[in-house]
Amino acid sequence: MKFSLFDKEKRFYPIFGDILDITGHKLTVALDEKKAKDLLKAVSPDFLILRWKDRDFFGELLKEGYFVVPIFLVEDYQQAEELRKFGFSDFNILILPFNPLEFLNKSAKLYRALESLYDSVPSDLGMMNLFIYLLSRNTSTGVFLSADGLSCEVYLKAGAVKGLSCSPEHFKEIIKSDNVSVKFLPYTEEAKLTTYFKNNAEFFSMLLEEVQPQPSTAYSEVVQETQPSAPSMLSLEEGLFLINSLDPEGL
Repeated sequence: MKFSLFDKEKRFYPIFGDILDITGHKLTVALDEKKAKDLLKAVSPDFLILRWKDRDFFGELLKEGYFVVPIFLVEDYQQAEELRKFGFSDFNILILPFNPLEFLNKSAKLYRALESLYDSVPSDLGMMNLFIYLLSRNTSTGVFLSADGLSCEVYLKAGAVKGLSCSPEHFKEIIKSDNVSVKFLPYTEEAKLTTYFKNNAEFFSMLLEEVQPQPSTAYSEVVQETQPSAPSMLSLEEGLFLINSLDPEGL
């Protein structure tokens, strides 16, 4: 697995660097928005780790066509619930301070679930993860979603969301459920849609339009009493660097 970290405050790279160094995964780090976009283009990571406070930047990434599955660092359960409203799941959420094993287990389970989507879609996958993954693969397909007595078909063509067979409000009610049934459908130009999107930016604007800042409580950012030592880093250019990892055959 490949991870990227958006860390403007330079607070988290020692922690994640140590965790991923030990387990044999590579971590790249960007310290500003421009470098983060450059990094996503160059590396194509499996996951992007970022703070809750940077959620608007993540929305900007989606609208600009940077399709990467996020792992949000949140400060309390209220922030976690806000993320779930937009189709994210527990896989996308780490409440600070976090357990390193929880981070690794969630990442591994989500990675495996996404890689085997066409065999089985877990009901707790998180529909945002589903659509980010499909769009990143330039997929043309139909997706039938059902939850809590509601249903909707979504059609994607060559990496773009074409439209829905339901209203946006109906769609958002479905994806915020924590138990969504998913079936893939053959793509067809004859699908009867009631909602169309000009582009992916319009789709994600619709989906994320209700995001509002939430008050947060104080928390401790470290996961252990002692500050982890900073792993060795290779500077690529100002604001962008690579944290060295162990051999891929490591733990």
